[in-house]
Amino acid sequence: MQLSDQVVNVFFASLPSLGIFVLAVLIIAGCHWFFLARHPELGNERKFPIQILMLVLTIISVLAVVIPKKLMK
Repeated sequence: MQLSDQVVNVFFASLPSLGIFVLAVLIIAGCHWFFLARHPELGNERKFPIQILMLVLTIISVLAVVIPKKLMK
């Protein structure tokens, strides 16, 4: 088996995780824009709950990428 065949096999094997990762990044970026970037006038006290929500979404996204990868093995 040639190196190019191995690279292609690894790429296609990791494609679902890559797709979930890209989707998660787009969702988090969209939520950041929707909740925080559109409202620069919000003070720190009003931003804090939204930032906690963003942290929870980020943790869920990391788990959504890592858990299926572990289950595939």
